[in-house]
Amino acid sequence: HTVQAIIADDGGMTTEEVNIHVGFHIAPLLYVANDGDDSNGGDKNHPLKTIGVALDRAAPGTKIYIRKGDVFNIHNWARIKQPGIYLRPYGGGRKPVLRGGFLYCTTDDVRIQGLLFEGAAHAVVFAGNTADNLIYNCEITNASIGVKLNDANVDDAVVAKNIVIKGCDIHHVQHYGVYGKTNGFAFLNAKVREYSSHHHGIRIASGQR
Repeated sequence: HTVQAIIADDGGMTTEEVNIHVGFHIAPLLYVANDGDDSNGGDKNHPLKTIGVALDRAAPGTKIYIRKGDVFNIHNWARIKQPGIYLRPYGGGRKPVLRGGFLYCTTDDVRIQGLLFEGAAHAVVFAGNTADNLIYNCEITNASIGVKLNDANVDDAVVAKNIVIKGCDIHHVQHYGVYGKTNGFAFLNAKVREYSSHHHGIRIASGQR
């Protein structure tokens, strides 16, 4: 947009006109639905079909909307590599289901909201040197480990930092609800239930919290 500023003297006579160019940054949007096509543009009327392709196309700050009521099979894992990515549901019905694989986050300022993860080794893995990431209002079930924060033996200098899990229901996991090592971790209004009696709901580094 161009804004024109007119500068006048005390008598109201124009002394100068200045054109100011104003840019507005709008985060890109991508939509994903079972009846989409990965050759589409990714807008709401022409959604993509797979979450992996949406993540590959995403620029920093992209909001990825995943349609409620749909089930998405993830083969092995899908990598979140751009900062500021926001994954959330749209439409009506139950949470969108991500099945069989996990989201592998290798960047910062990621928001994962309102998704159901089931039947995977992990639901979400945060790599080392990542920071300020949030999982909100998600359900994780039938996994080996719900959320994994690096490996427990990773060096302190490269652990994931400031990880928040809020409003999530993690249940029927084979080992741990949350496991790993982190510098800055919050578990807010969330719960881990129905996990193996030989393990712990939350295990951070070598201690149980």
